[in-house]
Amino acid sequence: NNMNTKTKINFIALGDNIVVDPKIKDKTEGGIELIGKAAEENKDPHPEVMAIGEKVVNLELGDRVSLIHTAYPTMIIIEGKKYFVVKEYDIIGKEYKQPEVSILV
Repeated sequence: NNMNTKTKINFIALGDNIVVDPKIKDKTEGGIELIGKAAEENKDPHPEVMAIGEKVVNLELGDRVSLIHTAYPTMIIIEGKKYFVVKEYDIIGKEYKQPEVSILV
């Protein structure tokens, strides 16, 4: 059991693969169904990392990342939900959470 992998979903990523939740919206706020390219273009610009392969070193579960514009991720469906599988080199950065600082007076 090669469990240097980490996961928040019912899927284990292998190697340098990373599974992200693009939060694709397939309906508009008005309830109009989006299909194909229209749905793909209506995804979260900073998807959340849901599973990490054992060779990934710079990410943690829950990180919000930015993908390189030319990345063509593989889409997988797990329990009816769409996810993207990307490589670590497809990720150009992640949101930085400023540490909280306590000031003693």
